[in-house]
Amino acid sequence: SILTSVSKEQYEIIDSTITVTAVLRAVNIENKQFKSRPKFSLQENSVIPISDSISDLGLKFVFWKINPDNGSIEIQHSERKSNQRDFIVMEAYLFPFINILWLGCFIMAFGTFVAIVYRVKQLK
Repeated sequence: SILTSVSKEQYEIIDSTITVTAVLRAVNIENKQFKSRPKFSLQENSVIPISDSISDLGLKFVFWKINPDNGSIEIQHSERKSNQRDFIVMEAYLFPFINILWLGCFIMAFGTFVAIVYRVKQLK
């Protein structure tokens, strides 16, 4: 819905401030309701959009424009990037003879080291 608290006298005054509030309702997946009230303010012929956010959902709303010709409004919404939860799926396997594999790796590394030392001694 759209709310304004401007009387006819305030509207006719040129230097008065006119504020229009959009009342927005957001519903999350658990059917919990949240309200946001972004404002659109006209102050001395300048437009001041006032944003409002729903921190629980990570949403931000900005009331940008009122188009009186066709009776439409423009509201921008954005979502915080941190609301997207990344997750990792891991699957662990238990290899019963993994220690034998590691022992073989260490023996091969030790053998390579001994071969390098032997070659260096032969070249001297």
